[in-house]
Amino acid sequence: MSQLLTVNQAAEYVGLKPATLNQYRWAGGGPPFFRIGNRTIRYDQADLEVWLRRNRFTSTSEAKVHGT
Repeated sequence: MSQLLTVNQAAEYVGLKPATLNQYRWAGGGPPFFRIGNRTIRYDQADLEVWLRRNRFTSTSEAKVHGT
């Protein structure tokens, strides 16, 4: 396992706002995360890299087909 990042660190790493990652956790479709206890959320940096690669496209029409 690579480094575990806080929500703020993970958001900065992927170029999103922390609120956007929070929304992804609620609605689904975002990167995998760990819930440690009741309130602590962490993201594995390796999971973020995989998630970013899965959401890499060469055209906007391709991205719409995949639902992102």
